[in-house]
Amino acid sequence: MKKALIVLDFHNFNDEEFFNLKNFLEKRGIETKIASFKKGWAMGASGNEVKVDFSISEVNENHFDLLIVCSPFSLKSFDNENLYSLIKKFFQKKKLIIGLSLAPVIFAKAGILKGKKATVWSSSFDKKGIEVLKEKGAIISKEKIVCDGNVITLQDSSFLSDLDFFWKNML
Repeated sequence: MKKALIVLDFHNFNDEEFFNLKNFLEKRGIETKIASFKKGWAMGASGNEVKVDFSISEVNENHFDLLIVCSPFSLKSFDNENLYSLIKKFFQKKKLIIGLSLAPVIFAKAGILKGKKATVWSSSFDKKGIEVLKEKGAIISKEKIVCDGNVITLQDSSFLSDLDFFWKNML
């Protein structure tokens, strides 16, 4: 059975995004474990709680087949060297890495999107994600979902069902 590590905010994670993702993976026979910046019970923005299996600093990337980073509530909350290091380890081992909504900004800051095609959530009022990706050398795409090598970026979690097309041969 394949194993996925899902990284989410400890406070105010997007409940709908997380539970849709977890359900999507489990329906495909993929075991999920949760990591955040500390262990305990993470609280979603809608009040749901999720048990965190690992703090980010204690994750052994060798125990997982893929890494999925959920969109952070705030980009500042994911601006963390331990998370950047974890992302780089998965990337260097050519494991599948998936970023939802604003998570590609974290990938860019970790240095794994330089020269890669990627997408990120944005609106007519908020282009911060696009700005950071460009600044860090990513090739911006307006597509809903983009796969470049072992990195998949999605504008938002509503496009999860499209993942099947991209990752069948990657797992």
